[in-house]
Amino acid sequence: MIKIAYLVSTLKRCGPINGMYNIIKHLNKEKYQIFIITLSKEGSNTRIDDFIKLECEIVPIENGRLSGYLLNPLKVKKILQEKKIDLIHSRGIRGDLILEKLDLKISFSSVHNDMKKDYINTYGWFIGNVLIYFHLKALKKIKNKVACSSSLAKKYAEYGIDMNFIPNGVDTQTFNKKNYDKTKLRKKLTLPMSTIFIYTGNIVKGKNIVFILNYFFENSDKNDVLVLVGEGEEKKLYEEKYKSPKIYFLGHKTNIVEYLAASDYYISASYSEGMPNSVLEAMSMGLPCFLSDIDQHKEVVRTSKELQNLVFRNDDSLDLSNRIIKTKKDEYSMLSEIAQEIAEKKFSSQSMSQLYECEYKKILETSI
Repeated sequence: MIKIAYLVSTLKRCGPINGMYNIIKHLNKEKYQIFIITLSKEGSNTRIDDFIKLECEIVPIENGRLSGYLLNPLKVKKILQEKKIDLIHSRGIRGDLILEKLDLKISFSSVHNDMKKDYINTYGWFIGNVLIYFHLKALKKIKNKVACSSSLAKKYAEYGIDMNFIPNGVDTQTFNKKNYDKTKLRKKLTLPMSTIFIYTGNIVKGKNIVFILNYFFENSDKNDVLVLVGEGEEKKLYEEKYKSPKIYFLGHKTNIVEYLAASDYYISASYSEGMPNSVLEAMSMGLPCFLSDIDQHKEVVRTSKELQNLVFRNDDSLDLSNRIIKTKKDEYSMLSEIAQEIAEKKFSSQSMSQLYECEYKKILETSI
């Protein structure tokens, strides 16, 4: 049996962890034994129980960030030896810094963000650039790595790092509109019988939520409402500033599928993405998506001229308004079917898992 260890900060419910879950879910349990090494204590919004149900063995370290930087490489190395791990797969900067120090042939990393944008947006110019320097340095030393989208791989090539790409995937069986009745769901979730635009994910500066809020607060049609599902450092500030019957701040929800099924459109004005899982989930639910014109968004809808028409110039409320008005005149069922078909054919979690398994096999063959 092949033993794979995944190395992550925590199992917090977010895009990279959801992607890891989808990889593991489709691996043959008779062929692979899965370990998950976590570096910090789990919070309330954790998926640890989901991974335990997949028969994963959770191996927590739980050092502080500063002490962990010095001690974690030794602890991870000891775990690899004791568990006789065949391959270790990191997802995130803390894991990548550990793999850099271990310098193993069996090391593998998935890159999920454009760090030159995300780290500065999240941590500010000085700390952001320090993190960028050390993370790029680590990635250059890690022998095996992939990006989660083609456009992200091209971006890292500009940074002097070559890597393949495996697109993120969505569980198209779980995220499937056929299982739900929109009218009944709206009554259950106490949502209005209006045209609902939904955003799911972190409410942070890099996602440019303020542009979407300004649009719905000032410019949108009176029958349009915005539903935001998620938490983040900016949520409380935005709730106080944008008090409107057209804007719903719902916070963290475990039943995101139901909120997507109750909605009409998805919207994201993000400045940076790896390969947006939330967009893939919305498309799998048959939601046409209004997306900012970043490369990763364009990559998702590149095979459909109809969905490309929903990509708007970021921070341009007039362009967004025109595209919404025009789209409402189109046949909704056609757009919905196109979105769902792209998710099922191009971005299924099963095909993603199979591609990762191929990468695992290559690494194991070359490390012998």
